[in-house]
Amino acid sequence: MPAYGYLNYLKGRKNTDALLDFNREKDGMFLTSAPSIPTPVATQDFFTATSQTGSQQFRPYFAGNYIVYDRAHRNPSIQASAGVTIGAGWIYKGGARVEGTAGGATTGKWVSGNDYTGPQESAYNTVGALDEPVYFKQVGDPAEPDQSFIEKAGIATEQVALTGGVASASYKSPDGTRSSPVLHRDVRDRRNYVLTYLNARQAKKYGLEKTINGNPRINGTRKTHHISEMTVTDNEGKRMVYGIPVYNIKQEEATFAVQAPAVGSTTENARRTGTIGYTSTEASNQNQSGRDQLYMKETTPPYATSFLLTGILSPDYVDLTGDGISDDDIGTAVKFSYKKQANIYKWRAPYNEGANTANYNEGFLSDRSDDKANYVYGEKELWYLDKIESKTMIAVFRTSPREDGLGASSKNGGRDNNNRQEKLDKIELFSKADYIENGNNAKAIKTVHFEYDYTLYPEVPNNSKTNIDKNGDSVDFGDNTNINKKRGKLTLRKVYFTFGRNVRGESNPYVFEYDERLISSITNIPSIPGGDGEDTDNYLPRQSDRWGTYKKSFYNRVASGNRMMNNSEFPYTIQEDDATGYSERELADRLASKWQLTQITTPTGGIISAEYESDDYAYVQNRRAMQMCFIKGITSEGNATGLGNADKLVVHLPKSVSNTEQFKNLYLKQPDGKLIDKMFFKVFANIDNNPGHYEYVHGYATLDLTNCTASGNTALIALKKVNGYNPVATAAWQMLRTDLPQFAYDNYDNTDVQDGAAAIRSIVSAIGNLREIIQPFEKYAINRKFSDKIDLNRSMVRLNNPDMKKIGGGARVKKVQISDDWEEMNGNSTLVKGARYGQLYDYALRDKNGNFIASSGVASYEPQIGNEENPFHEPVSFTEKVHWANDRQHFIEKPY
Repeated sequence: MPAYGYLNYLKGRKNTDALLDFNREKDGMFLTSAPSIPTPVATQDFFTATSQTGSQQFRPYFAGNYIVYDRAHRNPSIQASAGVTIGAGWIYKGGARVEGTAGGATTGKWVSGNDYTGPQESAYNTVGALDEPVYFKQVGDPAEPDQSFIEKAGIATEQVALTGGVASASYKSPDGTRSSPVLHRDVRDRRNYVLTYLNARQAKKYGLEKTINGNPRINGTRKTHHISEMTVTDNEGKRMVYGIPVYNIKQEEATFAVQAPAVGSTTENARRTGTIGYTSTEASNQNQSGRDQLYMKETTPPYATSFLLTGILSPDYVDLTGDGISDDDIGTAVKFSYKKQANIYKWRAPYNEGANTANYNEGFLSDRSDDKANYVYGEKELWYLDKIESKTMIAVFRTSPREDGLGASSKNGGRDNNNRQEKLDKIELFSKADYIENGNNAKAIKTVHFEYDYTLYPEVPNNSKTNIDKNGDSVDFGDNTNINKKRGKLTLRKVYFTFGRNVRGESNPYVFEYDERLISSITNIPSIPGGDGEDTDNYLPRQSDRWGTYKKSFYNRVASGNRMMNNSEFPYTIQEDDATGYSERELADRLASKWQLTQITTPTGGIISAEYESDDYAYVQNRRAMQMCFIKGITSEGNATGLGNADKLVVHLPKSVSNTEQFKNLYLKQPDGKLIDKMFFKVFANIDNNPGHYEYVHGYATLDLTNCTASGNTALIALKKVNGYNPVATAAWQMLRTDLPQFAYDNYDNTDVQDGAAAIRSIVSAIGNLREIIQPFEKYAINRKFSDKIDLNRSMVRLNNPDMKKIGGGARVKKVQISDDWEEMNGNSTLVKGARYGQLYDYALRDKNGNFIASSGVASYEPQIGNEENPFHEPVSFTEKVHWANDRQHFIEKPY
């Protein structure tokens, strides 16, 4: 399949069989009643250039109209059937039937009825010498834009005009229509920093270095059209050259159906860790598991993941002999040399010590035949900085194998103790003349030494579990010199300097300490049962919230001393709740601080210490931050009832209120003074009234604000019914009828029986399902008590964060302190007192009396994971008409 990235768009834009570089936001089926269609978004790569001057981010831009489409594809289908129709009383009579249908689905470029794309695609049919159809520009570059090009592109509210069902060559705006000029830059875009690149064919001739460590720039992996060298030129004329492309040699992603895990602890463990075991047959095209017996593998050809900095050149630098940076060149240059690890590094996600473990995608929780697993496996190059050279000095970087970060054995996983990364042991600075003459026997002018252990994130699966001392020699597990006792990640412990033959610096190092306090030491916090897996602070998969901050899933929701929700069910950050017996704020601060650098002891004996706390924010842009609040009951006219007839949800409020008005102000009011009128819900419903058949149902319910009441930590939130039924229940019924009909109708699912029995069951099912002609599905669902029960430990609604300080976003510094420790250096003498200097940081907005108003934090946006809490997610409802059946109610979430 031909594929063209953003940089090569011009080569592929007229190839209807090509795959172009874009994605669609809110992609899905096209419905004529939908208020919007999926929005195409270019998926160009972003490049971050780093050097001693800092970092800049660049992205490519196309200087025209980026028109994209799906590659041409047609999926024809022909079906024929014959059979007997069974009558049922007076409803209808029996008779023979013969049916035949033919159809197909076609995707591709919009050609007919489209007068817009032709003129727009005429831009850059011929590329002039000064044209720059695709170029890189720094993100946020302050250079003045070309106003004429902006006027051609138009404003955001304009759209292509439709005339008689044909897309015209004109734009339509609120002020009328105007012609659509061909989008083409007449002058190059202005830039302060310029990023240019050479492909391998060009770099072979014109690059700073014509080879890569003496090897050809073009080989079986490095293709001629691949980018091979990139150069950033700043506004002073200095150039940073990135001349070694680091390649991912192989990548394959496999997705396949798996047998569902055994009900009970095995299932819960798979859900909590997000991983599941599989057989070699399942991970092959001989797969027989699941309803669809799926096996799918996607292979990505070699590609560069990064480009290493190989030279920094002054504005007046000239390479006199064309051999790259050398001592005979004019101007100033710094050369960076690298060494490539001999063995290709094998990586895999998920990573596990044992083989045959994959990511677990459960699908519907009540359907044990739709479970899927997937893994991604690859092989890549590892490069390490070897030397940095100027005309007079040279720095040499010494590395050695590390005990963590071990690679995978194969595509099916497992740990390979011989597949290692390396760590930096020391940096030696030499006189260049001495080093050239004496090589490794030269005397270092200065040496920076690094010492490590493997303390943080104990028991990571890619640790070798080898007991060694700092010199790499084997020791007993309990030996005090064992730096791998906790079998965690590489942890920097000491840095010290030596000068020539003077090694006294080893006695006066910088010493680093980290926050290793146990989470269980928090006052009154619920105890995690032994053997749970989270009862220690050892590494486990999927132990983070939506922001990537460490979080034990046990604390998401605790009932009777047990975990109620794993982190895939509750990816949100835990918020304060004044009805619990412990401080969620203290828990959040401790989780955010876990494994952060907390103390540096300097060579003079002074101590620099830092304390952290969890970040928080009151707003997401200009909207109140929102959070999920648990449902604790359902009522109808004040009496407990099933969900179908309920008119109110009883919701637990994390911050108590004295009356209904205060509830509305704290939990419903937005900055513009309006109250939320549609409330998001995430309910764990017993969809078909059978044990174990629970599913998460998402949607929005319209509030009946006049009938909402609240007091203390409880709110009775009234909902407007839909056709006389609770809106949460109707959403659950629609999901049941549409996505899980095998549980809605008796004998519907016939995939596991022989053909003869299936035919009989189908006829019986058809007769029974004729009741829908007489009564709507909602009535049928009420009678069968579908989705009448919900799990209150897993059901939530979205309300405002009442404290105006929603926890989330990682860690921030709370206090920094510097201590000279003089009293300790003088034997704790009372005659000598040490001094402490520090600074406290307050991130709150306060009134003139110092009273808290709100957090000063404002989130620019919230993560995609757990985006149900995002206040910008609002529904736009629409109806899908279905002939001879219930219409389907849908919504598209803003923004779009």
